[in-house]
Amino acid sequence: MLANVAMLGILLDFKAVLISSVLSALILNYFFIEPYYTFHIHSTEDILMFSIYFVIVVIYATLSNRILRQQEILKEKQEGEKLLNIYQTVLNSLSHEFRTPLAAIITATDTLKENSPYLTDKMKLEILNEVEIASNRLKEQTDNLLNMGRLDSGMYKVKTEWCDINDLINNILHRFELGNRNLEIKAEGALPFYKIDIAIWEQILSNICSNVEKYTPQDANILFKIIPADGVLELQYFDDGPGIPNEYHFKVFEKFFRVNSAGKSGTGLGMSIIKGFVELQKGKIEIEENQPSGLILKISVPAETTYINQLNYE
Repeated sequence: MLANVAMLGILLDFKAVLISSVLSALILNYFFIEPYYTFHIHSTEDILMFSIYFVIVVIYATLSNRILRQQEILKEKQEGEKLLNIYQTVLNSLSHEFRTPLAAIITATDTLKENSPYLTDKMKLEILNEVEIASNRLKEQTDNLLNMGRLDSGMYKVKTEWCDINDLINNILHRFELGNRNLEIKAEGALPFYKIDIAIWEQILSNICSNVEKYTPQDANILFKIIPADGVLELQYFDDGPGIPNEYHFKVFEKFFRVNSAGKSGTGLGMSIIKGFVELQKGKIEIEENQPSGLILKISVPAETTYINQLNYE
C-alpha cells in the first residue's frame, strides 16, 4: 500500500495525496487489524501500529509529492535556460547578420551622396551592385525568420499551380552570386510539369543556393538532378565541396545548428526551413556524403504531374 500511495504522490496534487493516505490507513484498519471488517481498534498495540502507519504513509506521500514538484521546477528552469540560450543565439546571430549588410548599404549611400560628382558610371554601378547584394542578404534573413514563424505556427497553407521545375531552378540560380562554380541542371528523361507550391520551392532552392554561396569553393561542381516520375517531384543536389561530416547529418536540420561556421554568415535556419517546407508537402529529405568529397541532398515530394501536350490552359 505504501508503494501505491507513493505512486499517487507522484501523479496527484497534495490534497488528493492526503485523502489517499487516510483511505490507505482505513483500509489497513478494516482488513488487517482485529476485529476484521470493522473500523474498531481494541488493543493498544494495534492503535500504536495504526498511528505509526498513518504518520508514515502521510510523510511518505508528502515527500513523494514534494520531490515531484521539485523535479517539475527544475525541469522548467532547465527549459527556461535552454530557451534563453536559443534567444541569445538568435539575437547574436541576427545582430551580426543585419549589421553587416546595413553597414554596407549605409556606406554605399553615403558615398553616392557625398561623392557623386566625382564618381564614374562604372564606380556608381559597382556601388549599386554592393547595395543590391547587401539588400538581398537582408531579405534572405528576413524571409528565413518569417518562414520559420509560419512553419512553427502550423498556419501555412500549400497553394499549388503548374510549374516547369527546370525554369524555376534556372531563375533561382540567376539570383545568386555563384561565381565560377560549374553549375548543371540535368534531367533523366523528358520532364513533366509539376503542380507544386512555387513560393515554397523558391524558398527551398534559394536556401540551397545560399548555402552554395557560403560553403562551397569557387571552383566547385554543382549539379541539380531531376528524376521524372508520375506523382512525385524528385530533386537531387550534388556538390564536391567540403561536405558535412557524417556525425552531423542528423543534426544539420535542427534550428540554429551550423557546422564549421567560423567566419561564415548565417543563422543556421536555412536547412531547418528546407526540411520544414518539404515535410509540409508530405515529402521527405535525406542528406548523404558524396564521394570522394561533397554533399548529396535528396528531396522527394508528392506532386501531380502532366506533360505539356496534356496540359489544359484555361
